[in-house]
Parts: sequence; C-alpha cells; structure tokens
Amino acid sequence: MSEQVYAVVGPYGGRTPQNLGNNATFGFVVTDEGVVLIDSGGTYQGAEAIDRLIKQVTDKPVKYVLNSGGQDHRWLGNGYFKERGARVIASEAVVADQHKRLQDQMFMLGNQVGEKEIVGTEPVYADETFTDSMRFILGSTVFELQRVGPAHTPGDSRCQPWRAKRRLVVPSSREAALFSRRALRQRENKVGLRTRRPVIWEPSTEQQRACEVVA
Repeated sequence: MSEQVYAVVGPYGGRTPQNLGNNATFGFVVTDEGVVLIDSGGTYQGAEAIDRLIKQVTDKPVKYVLNSGGQDHRWLGNGYFKERGARVIASEAVVADQHKRLQDQMFMLGNQVGEKEIVGTEPVYADETFTDSMRFILGSTVFELQRVGPAHTPGDSRCQPWRAKRRLVVPSSREAALFSRRALRQRENKVGLRTRRPVIWEPSTEQQRACEVVA
C-alpha cells in the first residue's frame, strides 16, 4: 500500500514471558521527520522490542505514540518512548479506560508475563488528548485521528495518515485483526514480532472502508 506504513504483527495466543505482553498488532508510519507509532506495547521491555524492529526499517526516532485503545499492549510501553522524547496522544475515552483498568492489567501482566519481564513498566498517560477527532502534521505527512469506539475497548481510535495523493487507514485494535496475512516484506525478532507491509485491509463496517493508494 505504502512505502511509509508498516504493520508489526505480534504472536498469536496469550501474554507470555517470551512475547513480553506484545500479543497484538501494532503499526508505524515513517515520515521525513520521524516515526509515528500506533500503540506502544504491553510492557517497557515489549516497547523496546518494538523499537528494535523499527530500527531495522529506519534510523529516524519515534516522535509520536498514538494509543488506539485501553488494552495493556496498547499503552503500557508508553514510558519507554516517552523517555526518548516521544509525545503520546490518545482519546479522552481511551485515557479514562486506561485509568480504570490499570490495577487489573498490572496484576495480570505480573502473573502471565512475569515480574522480571515487567520491570520498568509504569503507567504513562497521554500528553495530549482529543474527544472525537484530531489532526497533526509531521514532515509532509498529515495524520487524522478519529475515535470510533466502543469497539474492542471503550474509546477505540483509528489513525489515517496521508500525503498528497497517498492515503491509508490504520485501523483500531479490533480492526487490526482483519489485516491480510499476505505480505510484501517480513522481519522477525526474538520475541516473535514481525514487521509487515499491509497489503489489504478488510473493513469491519461500511464507515471504516479502506482507502486505496492513488498513483
């Protein structure tokens, strides 16, 4: 679809010490001024694993982290990227859900991922929030954020990056499961994360239709 946009496909199954809580699909967009990451991973060390994959694609730093939902693997890696200068954005509904579920999420991660593997994991909330929609620009790429939830969790959001005639929808957490398993490029690291170029996105509703690249 785009030379800029990558899906990071985590392993199937539950959260384990091996996957560091990253049993989900993430995404990132490479712009000429830095990277925008969609969801930061389930733990501090999980975020570090995602960052290693990004560095296989580009040496540009992560400038923004977008939290698409309130699940642990959508946001509990925020602290890692915040330490490295990234700004975190989420909808108000997502942040409220994160506050509500934090205690249960940390308890679950301790049991399923392990106390050693969650070292460094602390709740870090968004620097900037929006109610229904938001737009920002990084380099020559425009990002439009829309709250589409409740879907998988309350406040689920999607990101739509576009530049000139190129346009693509990066789905919310529930819709991410509908990415085609075909890929143009694939890389893998030791915790089972893979980067993939999205080829087809199957919409979950008529409103969430895919936007094709126009040559």
